[in-house]
Formats: sequence, C-alpha cells, structure tokens
Amino acid sequence: MERSIYRDLLELYYDTEKPLTTDMDRLARRCLIADDERGALRVIIAEFFEQQDDGHHNKRADREIAAYQRMGEGGRRGAAKRWGKGGDNPPIATPLPPVAKANANHEPVTKNQEPVTKEKTKAQAPTFVLPDWINREHWDAWHSSPKRKKATAQQKGMAVAKLYEWRDAGQDYAGALENAALGGYQGLFLPDKSKPSATGETAYQRAERKKWEVATGRNKQMGVIYDDAKLLG
Repeated sequence: MERSIYRDLLELYYDTEKPLTTDMDRLARRCLIADDERGALRVIIAEFFEQQDDGHHNKRADREIAAYQRMGEGGRRGAAKRWGKGGDNPPIATPLPPVAKANANHEPVTKNQEPVTKEKTKAQAPTFVLPDWINREHWDAWHSSPKRKKATAQQKGMAVAKLYEWRDAGQDYAGALENAALGGYQGLFLPDKSKPSATGETAYQRAERKKWEVATGRNKQMGVIYDDAKLLG
C-alpha cells in the first residue's frame, strides 16, 4: 500500500511539476487515498519528502523536473529517440516527450539507429543506493556471500523494501540482516525471539542490549557486566 501511495504522489508531482500541497486532506483527495490509508500517507511524506514554504519537496523529482524544463524541443526529440531504443529510461511518471514526426520520404526510422550493445545496456542500468539506516557492514558481508554476489539492483531494492517494512512494523530488521550476513543466506528471515544464539542471548535480548549500549555509551570493551533482567525491564 505504501509503495502504491508513493508512486501516486510522484505521479502527481511530475504531472503538476510542483511540490505537493501541505494540506493532507486535499492531497489525499487528489491521490484517491482512503481514510484508513491516511497513516501510510503521513509515513511516506515524512520519509521521502521535505516540507518547505511552498509545499512538500522531493529532491530527485525537483532535479528531474528542472532538467526537463531546461530541455529544448531538440533535446526532447533526442530523448524520445533514446527512450525508443530502450536506454535512458525516464523517471516514474515523467511527462513523455513528443513523438518525432516521420520524415518526408517515409524512410524506416531504424535506418540510422545504432545497435544497443551489451556494454551500453550495462552502462545504462539503474544504480542502487543503500539507505543510511541500514548497517553497511552487514549488508556488504551478506552480498559478498556466494548466494548474493549476483544480486541485481532490482533484487537489492526488494530486500531494502522488506527491511523497511519490518522496521516500520517495529520488528528486528537489523537482526535479520545480521543473521543473513553471518549465515550467507539467499534471503532475509526475521530472527526467532525464543531461540538463543551462540552467546546464549535470544535475538530480542541481543537487540535490547545493543539499544542499552547505545543509550549509555557503554560497550563490552569497557568491561561492563550485563544484567539480562535489567535489560529486559
């Protein structure tokens, strides 16, 4: 549901070429968001948009719109030609450029087109950026395992979406990633709260201990003795 709302918001953003209104009721009506979905709308706005004086901004959308508006008619026709070849995919819901008119002699439009080579396709592949709330050390260790070395950008994006879903639900997403890194798993699985680890701690106890370490600024290297009963409240 959140992905659907996010796409609807981007479509409205690109369609109007303006930041989104801060009036949540009006925004919900324009995107046909039901009353029981308003909570998800607020989550998406807070996560991916920044409120300014003129509305909610999305930095990526602002860059794409500015680039599109600077593009002259010739540039738009060139973009249409590139997109027709399958490269330089436009961002979500970006207004499509005008279709180039056929020439006077009705010659095939493929006459002067360059073949799309494997190298060009690889160079045009979308890049993947890891969100800053995910532990990079665990992520890199997981993707260095044989089962994840060949993961595509799309598969990595799906993994991030799953971690985000668990994080939003208050589940131990960090423990799931840590376990995947340690075990070299192909997929992600939430830790079993009742199953002790090699150190004798359950996943829940380990997560609570880490929270306590961060809150107090202490760690094992300082020789602190931990009391599980206190950690669990």
